[in-house]
Amino acid sequence: MIDGQIISIAANTELIVVGKDFDQPGHQIMVFEVVSGSLVRSFGERGRGPGQVDGCYGIRFTLNGVSILIADLCNHRISDWTIGGELLRNVGMA
Repeated sequence: MIDGQIISIAANTELIVVGKDFDQPGHQIMVFEVVSGSLVRSFGERGRGPGQVDGCYGIRFTLNGVSILIADLCNHRISDWTIGGELLRNVGMA
């Protein structure tokens, strides 16, 4: 069950990635299996540093489907994450 507001959804053939709103908008990314709907993993926390998110405004899979791009509104950047939740790089400023 997802508490709060869903900010953005992206899907490929295996996963759905959701930006979750709890105390403030979009500080956590949750990955679900498409068929079962079960939670596979979650990552991200509120902040301005590497691996942190402050206002997930949009989520998209890359064309090859191997990573997730997250538009981080308050940090003014795009973050590139692996499907497993490892931060690859940030583009922009925090």
